[in-house]
Formats: sequence, C-alpha cells, structure tokens
Amino acid sequence: MRLALSIVYRSGRALLIFTVVSGFVTAAATAGELLIGRELLNLLAGGDEVDAGDLAPYLIVLGVLLMVAAISQAVAKELRLPLGEQVHRRTMDEILDVATEVELEAYEGSDFHDRLQRARMAAGGQSSAVVFGLVTIVTTLAVAVGVVGVLLAVAPVLVPVAVVGYLPIAFVNTRNNRAHYRLEVELTELVRDRTYLEFTMTDRTDAKEVRSYGIAPTLRQWHGALWETRLRLLRALVRKRMALTTLGSFVSTIVLVATLTIALVLAARGSITLGDAAIAIVGLQQLSSRLKAAGTAFSGVHQGITFLRDFEQFRATLPAIRERRPKGVPPSPPGTLVVDHVGYRYPGATDDAVRSVSFELRRGQIMAIVGANGSGKSTLSKLVCGLLPPSRGTVRWDGIDLATCDPTLVRAQIAPVFQDFSRYMLTIRQAVGLGDVNRLSDEGAIRRAVDDVGLGGVVTSLPDGLDTRLGKAFSGGTDLSIGQWQRLAIARALFRDAPVVVLDEPSASLDPRAEADLFDLLQQLCHDRIVLFVSHRFATVRSADQVLVLDQGEVVEIGPHDALMAAGGLYHDLFTLQADRYGLLH
Repeated sequence: MRLALSIVYRSGRALLIFTVVSGFVTAAATAGELLIGRELLNLLAGGDEVDAGDLAPYLIVLGVLLMVAAISQAVAKELRLPLGEQVHRRTMDEILDVATEVELEAYEGSDFHDRLQRARMAAGGQSSAVVFGLVTIVTTLAVAVGVVGVLLAVAPVLVPVAVVGYLPIAFVNTRNNRAHYRLEVELTELVRDRTYLEFTMTDRTDAKEVRSYGIAPTLRQWHGALWETRLRLLRALVRKRMALTTLGSFVSTIVLVATLTIALVLAARGSITLGDAAIAIVGLQQLSSRLKAAGTAFSGVHQGITFLRDFEQFRATLPAIRERRPKGVPPSPPGTLVVDHVGYRYPGATDDAVRSVSFELRRGQIMAIVGANGSGKSTLSKLVCGLLPPSRGTVRWDGIDLATCDPTLVRAQIAPVFQDFSRYMLTIRQAVGLGDVNRLSDEGAIRRAVDDVGLGGVVTSLPDGLDTRLGKAFSGGTDLSIGQWQRLAIARALFRDAPVVVLDEPSASLDPRAEADLFDLLQQLCHDRIVLFVSHRFATVRSADQVLVLDQGEVVEIGPHDALMAAGGLYHDLFTLQADRYGLLH
C-alpha cells in the first residue's frame, strides 16, 4: 500500500490530498447522519408529544449533512479521472526514462522486453485501477471509521464481531490476487506475441504483404490461438477464485447475521433504546457494505500493487544505469579513430559477431566497409557509434578509450544513418531537425540538408513545404517513396554536422547512379570529418581512402581499391562479380 500511495503522491500531490479530505468530510457527515437519526428515533419513541418545531432543527441538520456527504462523494469521484491520468503520465514518464537511457544491448535480450511489458501494463490500466481503488478505500474506510465511532457509542460489543466478519473476504482477496499476478507473469511473453500479431495486422507497412499473400486468416488463427490459451488459463483461475470467494462470502454473511441478532437481543432486553437498536442495525449494514466495498477496492489495489512492484523494480534500475555510465569527456572534435582488436558477442549468442577488428582512420578520410550479408558490417557500425560496448578490444578517439567516456557526449559527435533507419511521422522540418534538436529553428540549415540530398524539389512541390506532415496515418499527411525516406534520413545526418559520420547501407534504396552521386556528395561535404561508409555496392566505394573487407566477422583485407584489386583476394573476386553483372569497369 505504501508503494501505491508513494506513486500516487508524487504524481498528483494536491489532488490526492483533496481526495483524502473529501473522504474525511464524507465520513464525518455520515457519522453525523447516524447520530441525528438516532436522536430523531429516540425523540419519536419517547412517548411525549412531538410537533414540527421539535423536529425542524434535526431535519435541517440532517439535510445539511446529507448534502455535504453527497457533494464530497461526488467531488472525490470526479477527482479520480484527472488523478488517474496524472499517475499514468508519471509512470509512463519514468518507464521512458529507463527505456531511453538503458544501453542498446539491453534490447537484444527477451528479459528486458518482458520486464518492459510488465512495467507498461502497470503504468496503463493497473495504475488507474490503483488510483480508483485508493480513492474508494480512503472514502469507504473513513466512513467506516465514522460508523464504528457511532456503534462504539451505541453498542460497543457489536464492533469487534462485525470487523471479524470482514477478515475472510480480505484473506480470500489476497490469495486470489497473488494467483492472478503469477498467471500474468507466466503469460508475459504470450501477451507480447499476441500484441505483435495485432500490430502486424493493423500496421500500414505490413498491410501490403498481409493482403498480397492472403495471410490474414493464418495470422488471425495464430492470434486466436494465443487468446484461447490465455482465456483457458484465466477460466481455470476464475473457477478457483469463485470457490474461495463463495466460501469467504458465506462466512462473512453468517457473522453479519450473528451481529444483527446480538443487536436485536440487546434491544429486547432493554440494554439499548429502540433508537440505538435501529441505528445499530443501520450502522452494521453500512459498516458491512463499506467494508466489502473497501475490500473489493483493496483487492483491486493489491492486484495493481503486485504489478506496480514490477514497475517500481524497472524504474529502480535507472540510478544504477546512470551510476554505471562513464563520466569521461571525449575529444571534441576527434582527429583520429582507432579500432583496436575489437570483438563483440551478442547476449545469449555462442559465437562472436565480429572478431579482432583493427583499423585507423583520420579526419578527412573515408573508409568503406564491404562484405557479404552477415559478415558483421552493421555490428561494427554500432560499435563505432558507441551503441554497443566491445566485448574485447577498444575504440579510441585521439588515444582516449571511448569506454571511459560519457556515451551521450560521444554520440553527440556522431551522425549515423542506419540500414533500418527511422521514419518519423512528423513534419519534414522536424524529421530533419531531429538530427540536432538544438538547431530545430535553423530553417536555412534544414533547407540546405534537404537540397544536398536531392529532396529540395520534392519539398518545394508540397503545399506546406517543410511543414508537410509525413505519413498517411495522419490527417493531411503525405507519404514518401522508400528512396525519399532514405534521403531524408541522410539529410538528418548531414544537418547534425558531426565530426564523425557513420553510414550503414545509406543508399540501399537508391539506384546505382544516385548512390554514386551520394558518395561524391559525402566527399565534398565531409572533407574534414571521419567517415565510415558501409555498402554492398563495390563500384561506389572505389574512391574511398581505405576499403575494409569483412568476412564472417573478421577483417580479411584492408587498403585502397587499387591495391586490393591488385592483390586478387576476396575484394577482387566480389568486385569483379558485380562489375560483370552490372557492366562496370575497373
């Protein structure tokens, strides 16, 4: 409960306090109603003649109390919505803190995705359920305390018996919630699998293949099977929960009937007045209903808390992430890049993706990295970008090991274009400007980057120019061809104006002529930068200062194009193969 209150408190302190105050006002008003009702009944049953003047003060006070209780309950109910939204926002913000600051390597394993999924579940429906439950608990328990106060004044012996009647329900709810949580943990990966299929069947990018291959029925079948597995396990859980709930409710009802019987016996013996007996019966019924409502709310809160613990554990990793982060400052700008016997093995893998890779590159030089698919080119790109930590060896700038430097400061000096580049469904201005968020308002630089990659004419032809929204999923949005999307990603990298440029297959969606033009452009614009250019088209990289050839994660050749051709090795064979296929000359 402390965890839930802590999360709600730091999310919406003022709203929580106001909600609690509303609950206590409701409690005081309800207790006052019972006491006024008791006095009215005793007055009417006293045997003396009673006129309207005698009743008026009681009725006025009773009316005011009823109005206060109704208003305070309504206020508490209405506050649940904004408080729930604030809790959802706060928890999602804290999840995003971890998700965006954790190193990329964490995304390579399923464990992180499972923990992220459970944290998101807690931040979604569970956080709102906890808020609503806490509001209900505060108001109902406050009222219950007021009712207990009245019962203590009327018939103290009834209170412990009535409270004991609630214990079976509390025990059952706790057992049921723990069982539900264990099931949800067991089903975490199944839910992720189902969510992925839902996304595949509703995403615009996948819609073409889903229809072309006619695979929707098969995907629906797999999706339905996952749902059926979940529902089957849930039905089994519910059967067990219903058995326990029935037993708990039976015992609780027996205790309530016994308590009411005691109240009637006390009244029959004259130990309490008729008014006291009537108020005791009403109070017992109210106490029973309030405790049951609090129990139901507590059940929801307890269930939510079990999930919120996952959220809290996920959130608690942030200080450790920040503590582990190196604090060193890298050279700015670097004059040399040295990759020294670097190797990397992905989490859970049995073999290295790259092994003992070494090379040196100076400012103003372009190195092309070539090799067959799966040779380790993209992994090497991520290592140079500081996105993956070398398992062995070092990556150095001007002799400084980047493993000792703050990765945020390192990445601030790198402009990457990845093979699986991001397509930001924003305006063109924003999609390019994200390359350097500190210069988002520099329209001139954004236009130059767009013009440099050959998109100037496209942007000019659009009605809203740079402010055109990208993506058909949004009203008025415009889609681009895959080649134009790739050019936009390159424009984003050029706009960054970083001293190190890493391009991983940046022209995979461009034709050979456009790729050659891009390489020429890079030579013009990046004459004072360190540039790595990964490509599968050998003809494009002929003018690179150095060509590094990877094969099965290892460097098999390195040197200028002419020297590698003269050596007659793997580069020569692959280049000749492409030259013959496309009619290219050495």
